[in-house]
Parts: sequence; C-alpha cells; structure tokens
Amino acid sequence: MTMSYFRPPRVDTISTNVLVSVAAIIHDRGKVLMILEGEEPYNNQWVIPMGYVHARERILEAVAREVMEEVGVDIQIERLVGVYDDFLKIQNSMAHHVIICYSATPVANSPAITREAKEFAWTDRKNVPRLPAPNVVKEMLTDYYRNQRGGWRLGKKLLH
Repeated sequence: MTMSYFRPPRVDTISTNVLVSVAAIIHDRGKVLMILEGEEPYNNQWVIPMGYVHARERILEAVAREVMEEVGVDIQIERLVGVYDDFLKIQNSMAHHVIICYSATPVANSPAITREAKEFAWTDRKNVPRLPAPNVVKEMLTDYYRNQRGGWRLGKKLLH
C-alpha cells in the first residue's frame, strides 16, 4: 500500500531584505524641493524627501513625519505619484527598497538644513536631469511631471 503525503504550498516568509519607504515631491510655484542627502543609502545625491516607514505607522503619517524630520516643513499631501522599486546593497547584502511616492504642497515653515538634508534647492523641471540623483528619484519626478493633473486623489479613500 502506498501512502501519499499532502505537501502544502511553499509559505511566504517575511524578509528583512525588504525595506518600505515613503517619499514626497513637494512643489511650489512650478518648482520641486530637492535635498542633498546626508545619510545612506543615497548619501551625497540629490533626492526628494523620503525615509523608512516605522512599525505600526500609517503611510500618510510616515510621509508627513519624514518631510518634517528631513526639512522641517509641514505639508498637505495631494496625490499618489506611484510605487517604485530600487535595489540596494546594504551591509554586503542586497535589499529590495519599495518606495511609495506622493505629491505635496508646503503649508507651513520654510525648508531647513538638517542632519539628513545637507543642502536643499527648489528646482524646475529642466534642471532635474542635470542633478546627480538616483535613477529611482528621476523616475518618480518623470512620472510626477507626466501626470501632474492625473494620479490618485486623496480623500477618505484613494480614488482615481
């Protein structure tokens, strides 16, 4: 008599090699706020304000917190620009960096230099390609400029 054993499907596991971040394209009067990053993984590159989501933190709360930490600006979050992948080498291993990007406008305070933002600049669309920026940041900005009037509006729910 032969017996067959049920083999459950492979179970997904939590990987410590997946990082989730949020980012904000802050725009005002036709320009976007860029910062010269002071920390890894994008140290010494021009980026938009972004950072890791904390455990038990809601995504939109993380966006507002990261912008405040990095440049000291209160924002009004407007639209989801997109979700992006970046692959980073961190401590000799590869990590999948998932970045959720929103557009926003400043509502209070002026940008300030911080530990995380060594410099900041308001730049227009034509200068973005000239900045030493990670490809993923250039991709976010390209999508933002392409879809300024489109995207997902924020309300009680994300609506298209």
